[in-house]
This record gives sequence, C-alpha cells and structure tokens, in this order.
Amino acid sequence: MPNDIEKLVMKTVEALNAKGESSARDLNSIAMGCNRPRGLVSNAVASLVSKKVLNRISKDKRSLYYIQSKR
Repeated sequence: MPNDIEKLVMKTVEALNAKGESSARDLNSIAMGCNRPRGLVSNAVASLVSKKVLNRISKDKRSLYYIQSKR
C-alpha cells in the first residue's frame, strides 16, 4: 500500500504525462512538480520502482522514470 508521498509522486508523474520511454522524466522534474525535497522524492521513486509501479531507464548519464504500462 503506497504512503502519502508515493501517492503524490504518482500524481505528479501522471500530471507530467510520463507514460512511456519517449516521455520519461528525470528525478529533478518530478521533485519540482511535487514541491518536496529531492531526497524524499528519490526515496519514494526508488520504492515505486521496486514495487514495479514505475520503470527506470538510463539515458545520457541520467535516470528517467515513467509509469509502467499495465498488460
């Protein structure tokens, strides 16, 4: 069950329209959208990646995140 910050991160990722690899967002964009400290958002994103709610890809020496599609 996601906690409050994880719910906020998911709402922000959805609002940023990060629904695929082509529209994936970096951690700074997500943190700015949440208006929360980067460390707090980073922990929530890591938790959501481990729960397989978000996907992580690496491009140009940075990590990008997007919502995992439901199959």
